[in-house]
Amino acid sequence: MIEFVLQNPDSDYEDSSAENRMNIDTYLKSKPNWEPALEDTTLNFYPLSVSQNSSFNPFGLIDFIIPQLYEIALRLKNNQFAILKTTGDWRPTFFIFEPKNNITCFSVLGILQEPYLSYYPLTNSPMFLNNNINQKEELYNYISLNRNDILPDQSLPEIKNIEFNTSQLICSLNEQANLGNELLEFLKT
Repeated sequence: MIEFVLQNPDSDYEDSSAENRMNIDTYLKSKPNWEPALEDTTLNFYPLSVSQNSSFNPFGLIDFIIPQLYEIALRLKNNQFAILKTTGDWRPTFFIFEPKNNITCFSVLGILQEPYLSYYPLTNSPMFLNNNINQKEELYNYISLNRNDILPDQSLPEIKNIEFNTSQLICSLNEQANLGNELLEFLKT
């Protein structure tokens, strides 16, 4: 469904060899002699093609992605739409997960206007603001009210209504978030 992929920062980003690019589970089991660049974590979605996944990766800082995965799983469990945001220092891409019965449709949301472009879909945003804005609430309200007016991101291939089994997707989101936390703990030691 989804999978974090780590890259050896000393290798070329195009290098997809097994020794320089691996998922977190493999990384933790094999313990290579390199530490991943956590700010350039890849998050792949299957069944998207390699080209589609490459269009929005690297996804960004894993510390900012992990809590979003938990939040998405919780919202889907409660039959609510969920938002995911890339976390790098480039213009972010927003994705939407829309549950419909046992299926969740996954799409690129589009380009959001400021200030929503800088918001995170989390109660405890990883980005500090000088005011007490509830970024999660503001972002979800904005998308609920303006969903049909959000312009597509022409720089990305069209990714629209990719279907996932909702219960399997929730398991995959939680599994990858848990693995991400294991990785962070491992790297601390």
